[in-house]
Amino acid sequence: MDLAKEAKISLVMVPLAAGVSDVATSNVDMSGYRAVTFILVIAAQDAAATVELKLSEQDGVNPAVDIPGAVAISPANSDNKLLVVEVRNRALKLISGLVTRGGTGNTATGGVIAILHDGRLTPAEVDATHAAAPVSV
Repeated sequence: MDLAKEAKISLVMVPLAAGVSDVATSNVDMSGYRAVTFILVIAAQDAAATVELKLSEQDGVNPAVDIPGAVAISPANSDNKLLVVEVRNRALKLISGLVTRGGTGNTATGGVIAILHDGRLTPAEVDATHAAAPVSV
């Protein structure tokens, strides 16, 4: 697979300073794709902190509904680690994530990337969050 040509890669949440708040990602439109993978970068996490990445879906009109099983939870002290959640073949076209930074400690994140893949058409379009077109050699 040529990821740069066959997948649409988007920044859906910017990095967050240390804190305990819940933060939602931008919506990802699944039109033209069968799967999406959300990747959360945990930059620094206190020993008493927890981090969760949970995905939901919506149709653009009704409220979002959690996708059963589409959740990853980090153990304590997961500095410089990733949480990865992938969903496939969803009925509703808009997918979003919720990052829950809980516990009694702080967590800083490096942001969330969404990778739309298994597309029906290639090459994939370049997302507006890219500074330059992807390079594939």
